[in-house]
Amino acid sequence: MHPTVRWVAAVGGALVVTSAMAAAPVPGNIRANAVGEEGGDRPEFARYQATAFPSDSIGLAETREARRAWSAVGAAGTGDGGSWEMVSPSTNPVPGLVTYTGRPTKVSGRVTALALSPGCGATGQGPCRLWMGAAGGGVWRAENPFGETVQWTLASTGIASSAIGSLAADPNGRGRVVYVGTGEQNASGDSEAGVGLYRSTDGGESWRVIPASVPLAEGLSIASIAIDPRDSRHFYFGTATGIHGAGASGGGALPPGTAPLGLYETRDGGATFKTLLSFPGFAFTLGVMQIALDPVDLDTVYVALFSAGVFRSSPALDGDAAFRQVFATGEPNDGFNRTTFGLARLGGTTRIYVGDPVDLTFETFLYRVDDSRRPAAALFDGVSNVGWIPLSDPTPGTPGFGSYDFCQEQCWYDIFVASPPGRPDEVWIGGAMGYDEIFTSTPPSNGRAVMRSTDAGVHFTDMTRDARLPAEGMHPDQHAIVFNPRNPAVAVVGSDGGVVRTDGRYVDRSGDCGSRGLSGAALADCLQWLSSIPHRIDSLNDGLSTLQFQSVSLNPQDPGGEWMGGTQDNGTWAFREEGDSWFESIGGDGGQSGFDAVDPKVRVHTYYGPSTDVTFRGSMITGWNWVADPLWGSGEAWAFYVPLIADPVAGGSIFMGMQHVWRTQDSGGPQAYLEQHCNEYTGDFLAPCGDWQPLGDDLTGKAFGTDNRGGRWVVSVERSRGDRSTLWAATFRGRVFVSRNADDPNSAAVVFRRIDSPATPRRVVSGVAIDPSDGTHAWVSYTGYGVNTPATPGHVYEYRVPGSGPATVVDLSYNLGDLPITALVRDDATGNLYAGTDFGVLRLAAGDNRWTVAGEGLPIVAVYHLTLSGRVLDAATHGRSVWRLEL
Repeated sequence: MHPTVRWVAAVGGALVVTSAMAAAPVPGNIRANAVGEEGGDRPEFARYQATAFPSDSIGLAETREARRAWSAVGAAGTGDGGSWEMVSPSTNPVPGLVTYTGRPTKVSGRVTALALSPGCGATGQGPCRLWMGAAGGGVWRAENPFGETVQWTLASTGIASSAIGSLAADPNGRGRVVYVGTGEQNASGDSEAGVGLYRSTDGGESWRVIPASVPLAEGLSIASIAIDPRDSRHFYFGTATGIHGAGASGGGALPPGTAPLGLYETRDGGATFKTLLSFPGFAFTLGVMQIALDPVDLDTVYVALFSAGVFRSSPALDGDAAFRQVFATGEPNDGFNRTTFGLARLGGTTRIYVGDPVDLTFETFLYRVDDSRRPAAALFDGVSNVGWIPLSDPTPGTPGFGSYDFCQEQCWYDIFVASPPGRPDEVWIGGAMGYDEIFTSTPPSNGRAVMRSTDAGVHFTDMTRDARLPAEGMHPDQHAIVFNPRNPAVAVVGSDGGVVRTDGRYVDRSGDCGSRGLSGAALADCLQWLSSIPHRIDSLNDGLSTLQFQSVSLNPQDPGGEWMGGTQDNGTWAFREEGDSWFESIGGDGGQSGFDAVDPKVRVHTYYGPSTDVTFRGSMITGWNWVADPLWGSGEAWAFYVPLIADPVAGGSIFMGMQHVWRTQDSGGPQAYLEQHCNEYTGDFLAPCGDWQPLGDDLTGKAFGTDNRGGRWVVSVERSRGDRSTLWAATFRGRVFVSRNADDPNSAAVVFRRIDSPATPRRVVSGVAIDPSDGTHAWVSYTGYGVNTPATPGHVYEYRVPGSGPATVVDLSYNLGDLPITALVRDDATGNLYAGTDFGVLRLAAGDNRWTVAGEGLPIVAVYHLTLSGRVLDAATHGRSVWRLEL
């Protein structure tokens, strides 16, 4: 049975959306594209798929049960008696060698929303404050954001989710009244769903949920909020999908049990909400992504609907309050086209700029209408966007090429269009970096991640780097922008790399084009794009601790002195006790990492998938060598963040999981060979890079059975610390294996024994902890929900593998309830187990039958990985960096 949507009807040649139209069937492609069972085309949804499996979606009931279970375990007490301490970067700079500009900078994690208090634009309206919402790091407040020094304060007390989708400061709130929409709207695999709309009346010192918003937004994302400046009790919010979800809710499919996606209005301060638009399924949109009030007529409301376009309600212009389409996206209902707009007062009318992916090629175009104060049919006639001026042109060398394709196929994830207040001829657009325009010997641009026009979108200049040498650069992936109301030339921009600010001065650097080896159209483009670039871009990330870590690894010979950790889109970081500093050792996405057991100067890390580097030179940034050719060449399926470990005993050995477990026994190849041919900075790449070999049989294949636990990829690989030969592995669908000869020089001779059974869950394994005194004894954790595997509902199991016959398995879930586990480690000195969840870390003391919260002081945040060495437990969090607990 298809989900349904309250559909649209043609009225006067335009498309009208109401909240009470008849239902229509859903096209089948959106959900399949988002979370298809074998959906390798969208690997960013892997984490959601893992938590949903064996179902293809996660209902609101499961989400609520996970939160209830977490609260219940918390009520059981706190174990260990220690306090967590944040130990990862918040103030240390990134070395210049790992930035694309060569200049050191400071970064933080993914920004989803920015807002300014009214005091930034008018005297007598309280302090000037900048509010920032992070993807998994909560809400932060900066006092005096346009001053020389910007100081951040975490301002999330009372908000039950660290995933933020939208922010809005009450124009009449004197800097004290602020709204937060929880749930990230960016549609990535780690975009967590939210728990409703929150309000602060004390400048962010405390927050309270607006109860009437919860049944409308729980399990979804509040992507936008708009407040009527005439009446603070009158405001709007809109909901969109949240993918991974707080408690692993949300998803590429609308979560069962949630309210329909929709647009809501209150006139009584949130006591009640009226439904203006309602979309129970994905037939028409993936949600309301943007809301704005017309600056000329505040009773005219514009909304952008994901995969649909721009709609407007205007009684004055159209005769009633129905939402009529005024701009149609180039490829509706495909699940990718995220249209966005910027409004600007132009005399007595309103100009609108719209950014839109034109079709399934995802090529982004910019459009403009100069007089929107007309009936909807004059802007969209039911077939064409008749009232709009196309500003983009795919032809290099033309003025319109500056705004062409500014999202680089990622408009579903990163895009903004905005016009500074009082400057209708100025428009800024942000999206994704044009990598092919900077990583070339003849770069025509500075990256074009952010562009600015001062002639109504006709010509653009590149804001991505400033005029210094070396330059400060903006991050490749952009999400949000606000302008200083007192000096609109100053922009604050939020991205995957945090927050930066331009200084409001612009410099002609077109003279640089002559040395770039350009000619023809490329030279013409460069001369235009560099004719007015920022004089200075300043990072505002000092003090923000919102990096999204995937994992942490420790130097086995100095676990307190050297660490590494991969982060979402901010590279793999390293820590040196000498100097007490973190630094980004290599850029890009950061996944797993590890240190060699014998020579810790030998290190390994992954970007995404099987993309792997090895270094023999410790923390030297230029030492990384690509070693992934055999892995990519295998054609095997892989997780977005593949499991990878450095052998804890045998030097040179590294293991990785795809369909096989893969191994190298010499760190990917001889050092001299790799550094000559495969070095990321100096290699000639004239020879193959890497010498990985698959071990034994395909663990997902029919060699281990034709049951429904086959397929997908390996999700966990762990080696025993007690010997050189034992290795455990597990797959996406719940197969569990042990090998007792993982060190056999003949990779084909490595034998895996499958030990899962009907007594163990057909869910995704999230952790394996092996007893160092007995390699056939281990503890295994599972993510996902037991309600989907009712015969095996547990989340942590103890395995014992006899010499022959089936493994014995004991469920240690006890009081966990239906709480997915994201990571598992064991303290071998005490026998205590530690488990990561979407809310924090739990502990099961040896011999006990009750899980408790581990330590005190860890914020409510998803923990994706745990590392334990000696008496120290490290937690890699999704949005609050790395925290450490002394046991």
